[in-house]
Amino acid sequence: MGFKKSWDVGNIASQIHTLSRECSSPHNDGFTAWGCKQDLLIIQQLINEAIKISPNFGSMEDNWLKEQEQQRIIKILKQ
Repeated sequence: MGFKKSWDVGNIASQIHTLSRECSSPHNDGFTAWGCKQDLLIIQQLINEAIKISPNFGSMEDNWLKEQEQQRIIKILKQ
């Protein structure tokens, strides 16, 4: 039996971006914005713990992380 991926990274990213926008929106009161930030902090804690217990994939992981950092730098420089 094979592995079945039951999530969509694009959808997860979209939801996180939505939370971020709602957290920073001047149209939301502090109570609502704080609830959004709490959700972001919970997600951050879950992700940090998942990464902490995940195996290291050596040079493959290091190269991918380096490429991601380079893409972020290029994006910043283009702005």
